[in-house]
Amino acid sequence: MTSSLKANTASRTAATCGNSSWLRGQYVRPLRRHRTEEVRGSIIYAHRTGVAVEKILKKEGTYGSNAIEQMAESFGENSRTLYAMRDLAKTYSEKALLAQIEKPMANGQLVTLAHIMAIITIGESELRKRFWTRVMTESMSASQLRDEISAAGLQKGKKRGVRPIKAPGNPMIAASQLVKYADSLHRRYAVWETSLFDEVDQMPPAKITPTLQIKLEEALKAVIQLRSDDEAAVAKLEHNLTRVRQVVQELEARQAEAKKSEEAGKTCAKGRQEHEGQRVDDQQIER
Repeated sequence: MTSSLKANTASRTAATCGNSSWLRGQYVRPLRRHRTEEVRGSIIYAHRTGVAVEKILKKEGTYGSNAIEQMAESFGENSRTLYAMRDLAKTYSEKALLAQIEKPMANGQLVTLAHIMAIITIGESELRKRFWTRVMTESMSASQLRDEISAAGLQKGKKRGVRPIKAPGNPMIAASQLVKYADSLHRRYAVWETSLFDEVDQMPPAKITPTLQIKLEEALKAVIQLRSDDEAAVAKLEHNLTRVRQVVQELEARQAEAKKSEEAGKTCAKGRQEHEGQRVDDQQIER
């Protein structure tokens, strides 16, 4: 019985392996090659379209200001997609993109154009490399990738949307603004002490993600820049104060001197008046 069972099991295993091998050879490999060619084709199309868009924009005087909109209508695309393809072409070469899809992700699936279009929304090159590594090792879907990038606020458009700060009307207004924002930052620090620093120290490992690492690195970079700006501001304010104190001291000295001269003048005038009055009195007595 045992020998027979082993023989049957071995026979079924061999048949299954044979069927699996046949299935891969008959369907999986050809379809995967077809899928690879499809992805390659979509990437080549997107990249070459982006190159064309860039050339058209550089010759706007020749093609007209709405040339991209006309091009989008002809292709059945929207203009935003074409501008994204231009960003793709400016960020990666066609050769680099095709090399990227040669190796499948950890789950055997291929990187798609949707992955690439999500990656190029990241502004910093080093961060793009990090996300590429995560895509390949974690087999992230394009939608997961977009969500992660959005949650971390890494899109290039986020930075472009910052409104420029209007210069204050005079130094006194600027100094008041500095006091206001420094006080606000100081009060916020007390909140960050518990909601950020302590929270991260006590966070369970299961909740720690690469996205959190990215945000903390950004925060550290911003604080280092802030510290540099603060140190520069302290030095400049001390220099400002040294000059202003000297000018104010000189002004007060001149005002004190002017007041002293004015009082001396008043004393002299009063003396002359008294002298004149005495002279008149003497003359009247003589008469």
